[in-house]
Amino acid sequence: MAAVKNTKTNYNNVFSLIQEINNNIKYVDENANYVSSQNKNIYHEFKNISAFYDEFNTSIELEENIGKFRL
Repeated sequence: MAAVKNTKTNYNNVFSLIQEINNNIKYVDENANYVSSQNKNIYHEFKNISAFYDEFNTSIELEENIGKFRL
């Protein structure tokens, strides 16, 4: 009878460990999704900065060209 009780206890322990592993996997997955969304935000911010930089350079080139025509 003790062997049956020990086996049941072992199964319960294994089941608890499996549940804990599943919870950890969900946690890792949620963190991966969060990191992915942050990377998307960083990418969009980079594109915004890049577009501003391009516009800024274009403005400088226009100013330089206007200056050449004034000479």
